[in-house]
Amino acid sequence: MNVDNIEVNTQSSIRISLDKVLYFDPYKINDGMYDADIIFITHSHYDHFDLDSINNIKNDNTIVVAPLSMKYEIDKIHFKDYIYLNPNEEVMIDNIKINDKNELSNNESNNINELKSSRERKGSFLVESLPCFNSEKLQKKELERIGL
Repeated sequence: MNVDNIEVNTQSSIRISLDKVLYFDPYKINDGMYDADIIFITHSHYDHFDLDSINNIKNDNTIVVAPLSMKYEIDKIHFKDYIYLNPNEEVMIDNIKINDKNELSNNESNNINELKSSRERKGSFLVESLPCFNSEKLQKKELERIGL
């Protein structure tokens, strides 16, 4: 499914392409796109953390955002930068504000060693303040799309 600049590849695998190209849980991406500016990985299940797909979309400037609990797996892959978020932690990449909205349960910790041994924590990212969602640009694209 493709709605203007938002593509649903499979299940939770999404690509948003405007000024930046964002991928969420890339899965079953067979073509060598190499166009990812930022890749978001929510957890380590095979259908959310697909190494073949990641290698087909990343480039030398790609940044990865993932829960701290995935640090061990993701550090094995070369990215320009790695951002590991704790629950409710917020970070800015350019003008993009990212917040991991998932909370730890009572038996989990922010300590990486304890996170690796605890049950897997899944990230739930809130992405806002995207410069690529500039309303003037979207209006212009929409006017072009309908031929005005």
